[in-house]
Amino acid sequence: MSFPIHNTVILNDEVDGGAIGGAIGGAIADAELTNRQTEVLSIIRIDPTISYRAIAQQLNINESAVLKHIEILKNKGFINRSGGTRGYWEVLK
Repeated sequence: MSFPIHNTVILNDEVDGGAIGGAIGGAIADAELTNRQTEVLSIIRIDPTISYRAIAQQLNINESAVLKHIEILKNKGFINRSGGTRGYWEVLK
């Protein structure tokens, strides 16, 4: 058995469609999130007053994991907390 050898190198600027991994036509909001982050966002949309503990129980994960997912959602501009601990989540996207 033999395999042909190709000595061709393609640089990123030679590829049609732009750089590899780049956005084409803009990003879709939920495409920026992992499946778990999308689940957390869905739960918050249903109940904006839900606690970290309740989200953790629904998803069967640790509260610390929920905190990390929520921090990412806040940093990406998907949610914002209003009113402190007795407040609610505002879904922005």
